[in-house]
Order: sequence, then structure tokens, then C-alpha cells
Amino acid sequence: MKNFILVLSILVSVFVVSGLARAQPVCDMAPESPYRMDVKIEVPPVQVNRGLGRDQLTAMGPHGPNSQVLGLMNRELELSMEREYSYVPLEDQFCYWVNSVMVTLRYRTLEVYVASEYSPRSCAYQAILAHEQRHVKIARKYVTRYAPRLRSVLTPLRIPKPGSAKLTPSMDHARAEMDTVFTELLAPVFEELNVEHQQAQARADLPQEYARVRRQPALQEMVKLL
Repeated sequence: MKNFILVLSILVSVFVVSGLARAQPVCDMAPESPYRMDVKIEVPPVQVNRGLGRDQLTAMGPHGPNSQVLGLMNRELELSMEREYSYVPLEDQFCYWVNSVMVTLRYRTLEVYVASEYSPRSCAYQAILAHEQRHVKIARKYVTRYAPRLRSVLTPLRIPKPGSAKLTPSMDHARAEMDTVFTELLAPVFEELNVEHQQAQARADLPQEYARVRRQPALQEMVKLL
């Protein structure tokens, strides 16, 4: 395995001026249009890289020079979010609400490395690749598993929605406030995903699995797969 990287990317906000009259006396006069929210999962095709040898893979791994890395999976997970707001000027303030939120959880990279010393036609290569594909399967499973959790945190009352607008002194203030709210809602889910994912990947690296790979004729040496 390689490092599991969670990136909270740039939050994209779109503001729409509502057609409601300026003289609305209270924020709860916002229109009762539906609040739209969705989570997309994007997993790219896996790329198999045979361009690095064992020494290079070992240098990339976390176990230091005393290990021997023959296979490696590299992944970078990114979260991006797009939001659309509406607002109504109210004297020297604004009533605003969130029309929609779209969260995308995607792997920027999902790459498997097999040491270049092993031919794709060899049993050793196939054993290493099969092990790394197990890590890929786990990586796919956990991003899909967490989509419902992400949806659930995007529905609380802290998010002003159509029909429950919130007063703000400026839209810059509203944007900063909602940045904080969404980060506080999403960050714990990322942390939980990270921990559970790492634990699942570690279970795929039990000693029995290494013993199975070492039994390949071409791998009668000390093997450490990541």
C-alpha cells in the first residue's frame, strides 16, 4: 500500500440573486423550492506500472531498506464540493440559503506497481499483481461504502435551505461561515473513512498472505508486499 491521502479541494460556490422583492421583512420568506444534494463516486481505471524495480519500490515504501517491496498500490483520494446559493438583500444585510450541494469523492490516482524484474508471463508476476488487486478492491469498496454517510451529513439544520434562510451581514461572511460548517460536517467522516480503510488494507497484508506469495517458485526470498 501507499499513503492514503485525503484532500479537501477548493470549494466552488455559485451565488444567485433571488427575484424576491427587496422589502422582505424576515428571512423565512425564502421560496419553498427543493434542496438538492448528491454525492458522486469516481474511480478511474487501474493503471499497472512495471517501470520500477524492487529497489525503487522499496524506497517508495514505508518499511525502510531492510524490507523488500515487490508490489505496491498508490492511491490519492480527493473530495471536491460545488454549492449554489441564493440570497435576498434586506436593508443592509442579506437573507441567504443553499440551493444545492454536489460532493464528488474520487481517486485522483489508482496505480498498481509490480517490480520490473518479473515478467507478466511469470507466476511470480501474477501472484504479486493478484495481491495488489486485492488492495484495489478494498479501495473501491470503501469509497462506495461511505457515500451514504456523506449524504447524511449534508442534511442537518445547520445548513440554511430554501424555506429556512439565514440572515448574514455580507455574502463574504456567509461563504466563510458555510466553509466552516461544511468542513466540520465532512472532516469527521473523512477521518473515519481513513481509519477503517487503513485497517482493512492492513488485514490484506497478514503473514498468511505473504507466505502464500513466497511459495511461488520465483519468490523464494524475503517478500514484503504493500
